Amino acid sequence: MKLPDAVIAATALSWGATLLTNDSRLGLVPGLKTQTLALK
Repeated sequence: MKLPDAVIAATALSWGATLLTNDSRLGLVPGLKTQTLALK
């Protein structure tokens, strides 16, 4: 994971927020709630 992705994931974790993303790898972060967005 690149540093910007790690910072975004850490921020979402610290706020207890759901992260909207099109990067399925972020769903592998323990405790991180994600929702995948499909790009058209």
